[in-house]
Amino acid sequence: MKVLAALGVLVLLLLVPPAISQAPDDKLIVPGQRIGKWTLAKTIDQLLQMNGPRNIRRGTPGSPLDRMQAWFADSNDEIWWHWWADVNFSAATRGRDAQRVEYIFTANDEFKTEKGTTPSVTGREAVESAYGRPTVVMRAGPVAGRVRLIYDAIGLAVIVRPEGAAGIVAVFRPGTARTLWNF
Repeated sequence: MKVLAALGVLVLLLLVPPAISQAPDDKLIVPGQRIGKWTLAKTIDQLLQMNGPRNIRRGTPGSPLDRMQAWFADSNDEIWWHWWADVNFSAATRGRDAQRVEYIFTANDEFKTEKGTTPSVTGREAVESAYGRPTVVMRAGPVAGRVRLIYDAIGLAVIVRPEGAAGIVAVFRPGTARTLWNF
């Protein structure tokens, strides 16, 4: 009887996935790792399972899968944007049909880093106060004054609008910024 009980417990332990293999469903942005439950370890297929079909805001030109726009990727046109507007989350891949996620990003103010950086709220000074001098500061797209602060060593990029507030927070694998953005 004890053997059957022990065997039953063993079977349950084998069937339940370990808690550390899944990202918590919180609102934390962890540079180099994740935005909430979305991690860099996920494939596009896994993100589709989590989020449903890619979608864009009503009235927005384009499609839910486009070549990356200039403020995200500059002239690096091999980067593709996968957009889930309904959850305010996006992922980027190298190639239209690639599964590997190169970086993830959001403009959702519900998410923030451990140091308090949030999209649309945090200004450039606050980002630099929290994380120090960026690896590079570069123009982000066609809008004058919009810049991207890239922290390559930790895997964090923040796009700051001309009026001072951040607009987008991105997470990527540390040390890969030069392969994602042209600088």
